[in-house]
Amino acid sequence: PFTGYGLVTVLRTLRTGFTVIEPMPHLEQMASWLVSSRVSHVSIAPIGLRRILDVLPAGGVACDVRTIEVGGGALPMSTHELTQRRLPAVVIATYGSTETGNVASALFTAVAGRPDAAGYVLPGVTVQVVDADDKPLPAGEEGILRVRGTGTATGYRDNDAAAARTFRDGWVYTHDRAILDSDGLLRVTGRTDDVIVVEGVKVNPQALEEALMGLADLREVAVFGALDDNGVAAVCAAFVPNAPLDTDAFHARCRERLSGGAPAFLMQMQELPRNAMGKVQRTELARMAGEAIRARRGPGGA
Repeated sequence: PFTGYGLVTVLRTLRTGFTVIEPMPHLEQMASWLVSSRVSHVSIAPIGLRRILDVLPAGGVACDVRTIEVGGGALPMSTHELTQRRLPAVVIATYGSTETGNVASALFTAVAGRPDAAGYVLPGVTVQVVDADDKPLPAGEEGILRVRGTGTATGYRDNDAAAARTFRDGWVYTHDRAILDSDGLLRVTGRTDDVIVVEGVKVNPQALEEALMGLADLREVAVFGALDDNGVAAVCAAFVPNAPLDTDAFHARCRERLSGGAPAFLMQMQELPRNAMGKVQRTELARMAGEAIRARRGPGGA
């Protein structure tokens, strides 16, 4: 409830006559809690759902959960498939932010085959995808997403500089890159500040992450840029495998399949660093990778 999205979810649930229960048990107790609590709807981030699924029995849990609303990031197909085996429920993809409230939603099965699908724009919400000059782009073209509606915020308290970047002419600039398809499907392709520029070439982290997920049995992956001692940017990736994986062999496979588009540096991790909202901390990954790259090269720079 301390987040904008969480607060809206709580208020919406209470208004419709349901009860809000915030689970506090250890993950090992989750299976029995799901049964005893009689929870019928779950609102959760993708990483939280995956952590719950990992501790549930392989044969699933006979509980009352019927719908799972996933927000705060894209849901990997592997997580959805595991959901259907261990916690059978209708999965709903949602997209929004603290500044905008809920913007788009859809059944996961209806948009699963469409990359970066966030959902269909909700009634009462207007979205536009614009270029760097704020000119609306045709359907199917990628640009900057802006949103307006009766539920959007109008500014930040005591932070005029940030407000000037986000709130303009009645629009909320989300700082997300997006595509609005002709059928109204909104696809969020990444953050405007996540783009990696290597020797003048722009690299879309989300597109590369999707490619990497198809090359090994990975739970999650994050692509980011890191600088070496000379200030040269390199495309890096941190990944969490579902089973033991030889990093060197995986890197070789990436270079074979992706050629020049393969990451220059890979880090295998037990889990990705995240903030309180469940978002991957790419700046922390960049720091870790930068240190590892410099240590590997040694004092002579080799």
